[in-house]
Amino acid sequence: MKILTLVMFCLMLSACGNEPADDAASKEDEETVFDPLIESVDQAKGVEDTVMQQKVDMDEAMKQMEEGTEDPDDPDEERN
Repeated sequence: MKILTLVMFCLMLSACGNEPADDAASKEDEETVFDPLIESVDQAKGVEDTVMQQKVDMDEAMKQMEEGTEDPDDPDEERN
């Protein structure tokens, strides 16, 4: 019984062989109906990164102004 199980397992593994590389590459290159949505999501992520960087910069400037260490808009002030 153990041998039969082992033989069946090997047959199932061999039946699930790898797809040719050409088929896998062509699937990635095909245009789908979701491409505009994916591009929109990628663009939104880029905008989010920009906005988050602006928030970090603003938070840092506000912290400096609250502490009275320096004025971020004063070009004459020396920075350490």
